[in-house]
Amino acid sequence: MENISFPNLDCRSKPLPNPGTVTVKGKFFFVGEKKFFLKGVTYGTFSLGSHGAPFPEKPMVEKDFALMAELGANCIEPI
Repeated sequence: MENISFPNLDCRSKPLPNPGTVTVKGKFFFVGEKKFFLKGVTYGTFSLGSHGAPFPEKPMVEKDFALMAELGANCIEPI
């Protein structure tokens, strides 16, 4: 497998702004009066990492989550 580098990718943790409470009106989600669209991804399954948990090493998880945020994902389903 080829290694891919992301030289401009900043994987440091940054707090995201709180958009407000998501509510349901009929068959749609809203934040205030603005329609809210779920943009989800699944994450997993993984073999055990060197830390013993069934997830990749921390740098890879940070990179994965940064890429998901860049794509606009706002919900994650761990599998």
